[in-house]
Amino acid sequence: MNMRVYQINLCEAFGGSEVYTRFFSLALQKLGLKSTILVNSKADHWRTLDLGQADLVPVANGREVLRVLPDRDALVFSHTAIDGFLGDALAKRHRYVGFAHQPLYLKALAPFRRFRLVLGVSEYVLASVRAAGLACYARPLYGVADVDRVERRPLQPLYRGNEYAHDRGSLRGRALGFLEPMTSALRSPEVYHRRRGLTLGIVSPIVEMKQFPKLFSLVAPIIARYPEVNLEIFGSGTASAVQALKRSLEPLGERVRFWGQQTDMRSVYGGIDFLFTGLPEREGLGRNVVEAQMCGAAVLAIHSPPFTETVLEGKTGYFYRDPREDGGADFERQLAGLKEGVDLPDPLTHPEHLARFTLPAFTAEVSRLLNNLDHLVPSGKHEFTPWYRAPQTVTQTLQGI
Repeated sequence: MNMRVYQINLCEAFGGSEVYTRFFSLALQKLGLKSTILVNSKADHWRTLDLGQADLVPVANGREVLRVLPDRDALVFSHTAIDGFLGDALAKRHRYVGFAHQPLYLKALAPFRRFRLVLGVSEYVLASVRAAGLACYARPLYGVADVDRVERRPLQPLYRGNEYAHDRGSLRGRALGFLEPMTSALRSPEVYHRRRGLTLGIVSPIVEMKQFPKLFSLVAPIIARYPEVNLEIFGSGTASAVQALKRSLEPLGERVRFWGQQTDMRSVYGGIDFLFTGLPEREGLGRNVVEAQMCGAAVLAIHSPPFTETVLEGKTGYFYRDPREDGGADFERQLAGLKEGVDLPDPLTHPEHLARFTLPAFTAEVSRLLNNLDHLVPSGKHEFTPWYRAPQTVTQTLQGI
């Protein structure tokens, strides 16, 4: 098959959409398609990712993007919602398809309206796409658990890293970026050892989207009443985000430890009992939720989409009512019933559930998607009629999930 598919990901930071780009390129390769990925020339993480046989092309601006693409009718998948002249040009010249990696209700919709079709990474995200009245593919393209970034091997020692991902745009961030390497060199390496009791783990970038401070303002005082429960945090964030989280965790004292960003995810998940998720409404899918289960760690999450799409209640994890609704009463009921090593859910005993988030399943869905794109044309040829027009408010649609 000689067809070439183009992906665009112009994000500078590394996150879920970059991992998704990687697996989309591997799926295209398995389907016998050639692919080219156009990425932000300021992003330095792409060379470290296994992109299969995809061609990687760094670009500095929109004009470079257009020079790389054919003049007309290319099949272009964008992981970035692009506005301005570049978004207009892509929509008018090409079969332009876009991914929604997060729900759209807090996002500017103009860039998404340029897509001939929007793809959602969960039913939850698709609901927000439909609510905006946008044309969308009917089925979610669930992500893949990216736990094979290291070879399958016995769990390895984990060393404390830096929890601050420096914001170079602020004076404080630049100062931390200068001082932290020197102070780290003076510290003795701290190795992670699992403490006695029940271990809850946050495995996530410490970012506003997760809303951890808001969640812990409600549940940290409850956890404090159970001295056998510990919290381990694997991830990093800006100074302001980390400090806000630390303030919300003050009731737990020394039962909270920060380990910084880690790369050996099998060892991270192998060192906790439950992955503890943030608040749900800004999540697209929760890649860490899928990864944790693949590695045998159960999940403790609020009973809400998108977590209800990825966790089997009582089998791969437990749900509790949103503490903003009941002050944390249901969370405490759930926490009080958890004991170290006793009747903990084992996700690995449910392979049929885990199989939904594997590369073969993802490749099959990509194949199904590609077989349904024959009707797409650039917007410059004629007006495109969306497959589906949905209710005009997100609330109407989300109530039906």
